[in-house]
Amino acid sequence: MSNNNSGGLLSGLLTGIAIGVSLGLMYAPRPGREIREDLKHRVLELRDRAEEFSDDLVDRFEEVNCEVKSHLKKAAVSA
Repeated sequence: MSNNNSGGLLSGLLTGIAIGVSLGLMYAPRPGREIREDLKHRVLELRDRAEEFSDDLVDRFEEVNCEVKSHLKKAAVSA
């Protein structure tokens, strides 16, 4: 069960990346309109990635849940 903190780690990593990108774009020598458009695009991209990650987690949880149920049924039958 070493993957218990992987969701928190990924969340922290994505947050750090978003903050870093935002700060980098704010201090870039470009007009504000371009920076805001870039920020909007990157935030939407990050949201899409987070949704994909969430969907993958739900799928994996369902797989593990089915495996656990199967093992429990086998254990109950053999007991």
